[in-house]
Amino acid sequence: MRSRLFLRRLTATGGIYGAAVLGFLGTVVAFRLLGAEEFGRFALVVAVVGFVQVLVDLTVEEAAVKYGFRYIAAEDWGRLRRLFRIAYLFKGAGAAVGTVGVLVLAAVSEPVFGDDRLLVPLLLAALLPLVQMPEGLGAAALVLRERYDLRGVFLALSMGLRLAGIAAGAAFGLVGVVVGLLVAQAVATVAISVAGLAAFRRFPARPAEALGDDAPGFRRFVIQSSVGTGLVSGRTALAPALLGVVATPLQVGFFRLAQAPQVAFASLSAPVRLILLTEQTRDVERGRTDLLWRSLRRYGIGSALLIP
Repeated sequence: MRSRLFLRRLTATGGIYGAAVLGFLGTVVAFRLLGAEEFGRFALVVAVVGFVQVLVDLTVEEAAVKYGFRYIAAEDWGRLRRLFRIAYLFKGAGAAVGTVGVLVLAAVSEPVFGDDRLLVPLLLAALLPLVQMPEGLGAAALVLRERYDLRGVFLALSMGLRLAGIAAGAAFGLVGVVVGLLVAQAVATVAISVAGLAAFRRFPARPAEALGDDAPGFRRFVIQSSVGTGLVSGRTALAPALLGVVATPLQVGFFRLAQAPQVAFASLSAPVRLILLTEQTRDVERGRTDLLWRSLRRYGIGSALLIP
């Protein structure tokens, strides 16, 4: 049992770190193949989409994990199914608003960013929020089965597909790269969605039931998670998007390239966060707070020892 747990943790770590490396390579490859100025436009398109998603997307994945483990512990399968239906409605609404937001910015891209060559790439990139929408909830279903190792593997697969999409589309310029990203994201989303659905179907099938007294707490949790995620994630997307308003795409590209190592190193603690999210949430909802405090002590001691 312990060896299986260790293997899952190791696989999750390898997948997340592999995804960070592939993401960094994707930035470098895009810069080399597109050239500095065209890469700047690409970086600006990605930043605009990311910024709009941060503003309007609802982070329901963490709420789905928290309440999902609660219903699993209570064997309340009807409310578990209702939980995921609500989560998909929330994510779908956020993705739709995000797509509309990017389309609006595409329409005014020339006066806002001073470049008429951003219109078509932004129009295409507006589909990314909708294409990406099911990925997070597919990952949440895997986490509820305690298969965070598969989450790491699919994250690496997603970044690998993006790298391939960038390399294949670069021959056709910026529009080709955006199309390559869309195709890569669609394949990655389908893959993790199929795996997540298979994992979710392993829970007993019951008619969906209302969340009842948990509904207000679920909504508050979603709002708090969305605000917290927005504050953290917005730092990466906000600066390039605002820079594009006051500077040239060339400068945006160099800024994004300089950010790449920082973004990669920011993932150093990601495996621990994923593992702790899964195991600590499960322990709390099972009433095993003693295991929660034990893992927190280990994490605190380990972090203190690693700090130079």
